[in-house]
Amino acid sequence: MFDDFPKDEFYFTKNDEVTDRYYGVFSKLKIYIENLDLPDIDGFRAHRILPTGKEELYYVKSFKFQRGMMEIPDCYLIELSQKAPNENSIGNNITITGSHSIQIGNNNEQKNINIALEGIKLLIKTLHEDQSISAEEKKKALSTIEKLITNPTVAAILGGAASGLLGLIR
Repeated sequence: MFDDFPKDEFYFTKNDEVTDRYYGVFSKLKIYIENLDLPDIDGFRAHRILPTGKEELYYVKSFKFQRGMMEIPDCYLIELSQKAPNENSIGNNITITGSHSIQIGNNNEQKNINIALEGIKLLIKTLHEDQSISAEEKKKALSTIEKLITNPTVAAILGGAASGLLGLIR
């Protein structure tokens, strides 16, 4: 079936690795390649060779085997992106709900701040109670913790817990 379609020439690279050249049907950031000897190219860069000899550069987003049916042959479906994988994410999203739980990141990863708060509280308590730590070292350590807690980003994440921790320091 793909015999009637115009074929483009491609090769794939990752670090120092360069594949053989393959021919496939290119359509809207997708390549269909019938050659089943194609190695796993997930995470590679795709180089499309134009009739002028110049190349277009794409990034492989996904690499899947597609079973043929009727007159459509088995092939690999390669989805491409014009942006490098690290260009797709602008930054982390931070969602703060109350002062006890936060969400950081674009993948809905939940981070529970309570564990960190308890650790900081225990550290402050230990610094105040441990007689083996000199007054100068205690003052220096507590000052460092205070700088951390009063950092605007950290204070925003901690919310009301920041003032509670500062009260423990002083």
